[in-house]
Amino acid sequence: MNKINITIKKNDYFWNTISTILYSATSIFLNFFVINIMGGEAGGLFSFGYSTLSHIVYIISYFGVRSFQSIDVKNKYSFSDYLFFRYITCFFATLFGLSYIFFLYSKNIYSMSKAFFLIVIIFTGIVEGFFDVYDGEFQRNNKLYIAGQALFLRTVVFIVIFIFMIIITKNLIIASFVAILSKCLASILFEIFRFRFTNKYKFDINKIRIMFTELVPFFLITILDGYIHSMSKFFIDIYLNDVSSGVYNLLFIPSNIIYMFCMFIVRPMITPISEVYNEDIQKYINISKKIFKISIILSIIVMCISFIFGSLYLNILDIFTKHIYNMSTSKEIFIVFLLVMSAGIFYTINTPIFFMLIIENKKNYLLKIYIFVFIISIIISNFLVKFNGIIGAGISFLITMFLLNFLILKEKIYNYV
Repeated sequence: MNKINITIKKNDYFWNTISTILYSATSIFLNFFVINIMGGEAGGLFSFGYSTLSHIVYIISYFGVRSFQSIDVKNKYSFSDYLFFRYITCFFATLFGLSYIFFLYSKNIYSMSKAFFLIVIIFTGIVEGFFDVYDGEFQRNNKLYIAGQALFLRTVVFIVIFIFMIIITKNLIIASFVAILSKCLASILFEIFRFRFTNKYKFDINKIRIMFTELVPFFLITILDGYIHSMSKFFIDIYLNDVSSGVYNLLFIPSNIIYMFCMFIVRPMITPISEVYNEDIQKYINISKKIFKISIILSIIVMCISFIFGSLYLNILDIFTKHIYNMSTSKEIFIVFLLVMSAGIFYTINTPIFFMLIIENKKNYLLKIYIFVFIISIIISNFLVKFNGIIGAGISFLITMFLLNFLILKEKIYNYV
């Protein structure tokens, strides 16, 4: 059997890891901060806007390009092609975000102040989506550490400026607006000025058209994935209130951390594994088996930790939120936490298998899965949240994630056992 040898720079892992940890912790930290300074309702509003709606807008601007760009090791498309394409996706992301907010405002579901805040905060996702195209090119050229440094810098700038402005103004809209502008400036100074992979910014319109047809499945998969993972949050925002949204998003924190943990382990491996797939199929299969076994072990560990330390986590949440939500005394909240965590462990298995199916060009199979699960998630999330509230949200999330995990594994399991 061929020896498995994937070379990944230590710098890549280091900067990808700390930047991903910081980025994933931002919503947690700032949510606690807003709750303590401005109260539970403001915390819930910020949590939904920053962690959910802005994330969906990010996914639209992202358009699945990063997954495609990072494995384009033969340089089928130039960076200029990717950059121009990202201009287009950011435009449509903005259009979607504004349309969604204005629609709910016109139905009197959103107040004017809530709508205005959401209009501002969605630009965090658009900005992150735009600069991701630079991150993707650094990764494609085996310089992922620079992408990690850039993400670290713009995240730190956003956190510091946001906190400073909240303390001074006590206004979510002003703080978010100034922090986003600062984030843009930091990214321009560090990332764009450091970019050296092309001497000219010329794109090929014919390649853009071809790229669009190739990327549509990636985009649909990515946006459907984002909606599937956030569907219960959207229906809580519609049927319940900002306080319930805040509670539910806090219960989601460990699940999100698991997902980000999987991402910073897997992401540095994508480009090297793609090269192996193109050169030695047997070695690729051996690597796949090893990664799958590690994912299973990690998922079991996560499940055990969730059940053992669930009550402790809820007590910690109450301490950091000054007992505004009183989550540790509610049996219902504890049940929801276990439901969300049980669903979240599927991230551990899904994430590496998902990227392997992308590398293997199984995007059409993935698209069919995601369309089916998306439709199911709308039906069950709408029904369960409407009639069972927050506990219904947890149940719908668990059912959805189990179904998604089962269908993805169905395609690959025979290669690993």
